[in-house]
Amino acid sequence: MGRKLTREGALVLLSDGGTRLLTFIANVHLANVLGPESYGIAFLGLTVLSYAMWPADLGLYALGVREMAKPAEKQELKAGDILSLQTVLGLGGMIVAGVCVQGFVQDPTTRHISFLFLLALIPSLWQMNWYYHGHRYYGRLAFLRYLFSGSYLFGVWLLIHSSDDLQHVPLIYTVGILCAAIAAVVMKRKEDSLLPSASIFSRREWKSWRETLRKSTPIGFGSILAQVVQMLPPIVIAALYDEAEVGLFGAAFRLTLALMVIDRTFFTLFLPRISTVNASNPERLPEILRRTFRTLILASLVVGGVMILVADPVIIFLYGSEYADAIIPLAIMSWFVSATILTTFFSYTLVAAKYEKAYFQASLVSTPIAIGLILLLTWQFGIIGTATSIAVAEGIMVFVMYLKFRQHLKIRLFSVR
Repeated sequence: MGRKLTREGALVLLSDGGTRLLTFIANVHLANVLGPESYGIAFLGLTVLSYAMWPADLGLYALGVREMAKPAEKQELKAGDILSLQTVLGLGGMIVAGVCVQGFVQDPTTRHISFLFLLALIPSLWQMNWYYHGHRYYGRLAFLRYLFSGSYLFGVWLLIHSSDDLQHVPLIYTVGILCAAIAAVVMKRKEDSLLPSASIFSRREWKSWRETLRKSTPIGFGSILAQVVQMLPPIVIAALYDEAEVGLFGAAFRLTLALMVIDRTFFTLFLPRISTVNASNPERLPEILRRTFRTLILASLVVGGVMILVADPVIIFLYGSEYADAIIPLAIMSWFVSATILTTFFSYTLVAAKYEKAYFQASLVSTPIAIGLILLLTWQFGIIGTATSIAVAEGIMVFVMYLKFRQHLKIRLFSVR
């Protein structure tokens, strides 16, 4: 088991880390050739796409991983049921996002870029990462991720040379997503249908969707509330300042996201394993959680400390002196990465133990505080305030998640026993 877990961990790290590196290189190239203002517009467009994708998830990713991990005869939902529901929800999210962009985005260039990014929404869903994650087909999952990130990097390197090429960025992004989606459909298991079990217009299918959403929405809304902390800042900065400030913040935030490979690798391995232990051998759960938590504490401290030390030379080396104002925000957001690792530990332990509502309640408490901090500190201190608010808000999230963890699981993580 230990060797298998090590192999899987190495494969996930190679997959997520390598693809994030390719995407990061693409974004560094974009930041350098577009300049802060145009890069800020592209970053805003991608933020709009991220918002639009929220209704298409609603916890269905985590639910899909659980279902696909079960033997076929024990699955309550088939792949086609989940995918069809995601597609319908995604179309709704695309329409709502388009209306919001049309009504609230005044700058015609930003509006146009946002509309183009929305084209990637449905192909994004058909990558079916939850399907391959649940079946533990980590090699195929790695291929799909490399196909997208490699296509994206190749496209921006070949076609984006100045701010005049800005409109090509969302189209290149969409083509890369589409390539990965086509490959995902082709590589699926023959015995798994991507069509729903019944007609989408039938009462049976609607009943199935309602039951699915009843199970998934606590996870989904909790995840959405948590992601507000990440997705709100570019909108607030654009409203209070300008696209150039968004670009500076985006440069620092992209580096932060690149380091989130640690968190993503942990999540990919942790959720299936801890769900299995909780179901089949629960007496082992306390010791596994204690050992994992101690390791994560050390990892989070190392990540935060190293990022503070290298923030200055990394920003200057990658982006140039034009982005020097992003150095302090990057150093501050190092603690956002550290806190996120611990948030993932507590939140997905609750989900694996079937305390989805506790996860949602914790997010419901901490997110309004985070929103208030982002608005206030960005208004008072610019992007330095934004970075500070993100780090502090994630720290609050860790504390609230820990309280929910102790309330429901009653496991003393600092115990030596």
